[in-house]
Amino acid sequence: YETMWGSTEQMARAVMEGVTEAGVEAKLTLVPVSDRTELVRDIVESRGLALGCSTINMRVLPAMASLLEELRGLRPGGKLGFAFGSHGWGGGAVKVLEEVLDDLKATKTRDGIKVTYRPTAADLATCKAAGRELAGAVK
Repeated sequence: YETMWGSTEQMARAVMEGVTEAGVEAKLTLVPVSDRTELVRDIVESRGLALGCSTINMRVLPAMASLLEELRGLRPGGKLGFAFGSHGWGGGAVKVLEEVLDDLKATKTRDGIKVTYRPTAADLATCKAAGRELAGAVK
């Protein structure tokens, strides 16, 4: 995930909680500070992928944009996943993330989760449930 003001991070942590509570091993990775080689290896080797990013200029943040281009080039197949993210007024990042999942021919386990500004308790519960759904799909 990549986050601007911490809202998408809250969502990512809720997704992770749902995945691990369902008994599936997972990694929570903040894209801008990750080791790119390890991150890409983890993505290629995984069955599930939850992509989360905040919106800037109706697109994704810079580090996520770079990662997405790398994934488009590598085309790691057979993924199950979904997209999530927060935005201020216009949105757009979740749409970009879903387009990349489509490019990768990933099977979406649910529609993208979009939150305006800060996630509410209900939004975080939705993220946690999405994590459980993804975990169930990869088992």
